[in-house]
Amino acid sequence: MAFTEQSLQGKLAELSSTQQSIQTLSLWLIHHRKHAETYVRVWNNELRKASRQRKLIFIYLANDVLQNGRKKGGPELLSQFASVLPDAFKHTAIETDEQTISKLQRIVAIWQDRKIFDAKILSELKGVLGVAVPVTKKKRIEEVKLALQEQMARDSPDESSEEVLDADEMVKLVKGLIESASSDAEVRQKIAGLPQAVSDASGLKKIKDKSEAERLAKTVEEATTILNDYNERLTQELFDRKKLFKSLAPFIATQKEKLADSQQKLLEHKEKLENVAAARKELEHHIKSLPDLSKLPDESAGLAPLPSAGDLFNV
Repeated sequence: MAFTEQSLQGKLAELSSTQQSIQTLSLWLIHHRKHAETYVRVWNNELRKASRQRKLIFIYLANDVLQNGRKKGGPELLSQFASVLPDAFKHTAIETDEQTISKLQRIVAIWQDRKIFDAKILSELKGVLGVAVPVTKKKRIEEVKLALQEQMARDSPDESSEEVLDADEMVKLVKGLIESASSDAEVRQKIAGLPQAVSDASGLKKIKDKSEAERLAKTVEEATTILNDYNERLTQELFDRKKLFKSLAPFIATQKEKLADSQQKLLEHKEKLENVAAARKELEHHIKSLPDLSKLPDESAGLAPLPSAGDLFNV
């Protein structure tokens, strides 16, 4: 493959920590050593963009190129890397762990033993690593917690969401999740018990006759049906959990509004009840102050009867 900046960027993106991956790209760079100025610049730029875990792989690549290509590339190759390595080491050692710093120190020691660089460059690299402060385990945990908090903040329910489930819908959703696919121990046990042959193509070489192949094909078909069904259920479960998660905030907000409304109505009806109780008490007091007509005197009490109208005119 011809050398271009784009092709190198692609190869660096695919670079892994395996010895084969590093050596393969190293040989390619040594072959294109006439482009050393360009590829050292690209290497340095891509190292800066790489994740913390991948930066050390870029240093390993530079180490392989320097050790195996210095005779072919000459002082020009060493000069190009020497101009960027102190800054690359500093960038790699920032906020890293003790193990990574130890590996960087080991590389500098190798360069010193094999006289890859002169004392000035080696001293500068040692100085960079000497002031590097490794990340403590506690700080690493704090970083992970912060990353999780940021992720939760991004995925938090949207309180302004227009979709508000009522209580019945929420109950139905929760009940469905209780019986979700991830809780189905029976199906998970079936999947765990599937023979290795259904997922390992290398077993096909061991098939001796057609009947054995047909039995395996039937087993694979059954396994496919089980897994397809289970994956669909898991997909639905994921959808329902996201729906529940996003619905919680608006549902809680709605319930808070209803609670406040119910509390207000309760206060109003308590006040009405107190008013009715006060009116009842006042009525009872008024009733007690009225005369008891049932206790007035009558003929049966032995008193003379009142005169009639005729008696009055006959007088």
